[in-house]
Amino acid sequence: MDETGPTGDAGVDAWTRLAELTVPVLSTWGELDLPCDIPFYEETARRIAQRPGRVLPKVAHLPGLEQPRLVADLIGDELGRLQR
Repeated sequence: MDETGPTGDAGVDAWTRLAELTVPVLSTWGELDLPCDIPFYEETARRIAQRPGRVLPKVAHLPGLEQPRLVADLIGDELGRLQR
């Protein structure tokens, strides 16, 4: 039986270790996401501390489905930025 519980807790306190990430990260969330969740997304971006978070216009929680062109362009822009 899996004793990690329904969340898959592996015993790693990832929340307090976000600043240790060494891979490039761009934190994003949707302009139409639930207002009560926005502080969590902002705090996640702050803890990662690579760049400010970015609010994606006119999307809620599934930007890749809601605005696929926006997400594709964002990924392309980020890859270009990383290659400079």
